[in-house]
Amino acid sequence: MKKTIILLGLVLTVNIIFGITVNGYAYLENQTDHSGIKVFFERTVPSILIDSTFTDINGYFLME
Repeated sequence: MKKTIILLGLVLTVNIIFGITVNGYAYLENQTDHSGIKVFFERTVPSILIDSTFTDINGYFLME
């Protein structure tokens, strides 16, 4: 039991210290306004985590 708690604490600490940022662009074909595109993220390991963000008018998205 004690090893599990220590490992869980280590994983949580690593996620807080080494947060991941994903950014980029998504474009709509033949459009000038690229806002509102939903960008979907799904992590499967070590556990399932689902999140999403939307693009701005230029198609830029940022997930921190």
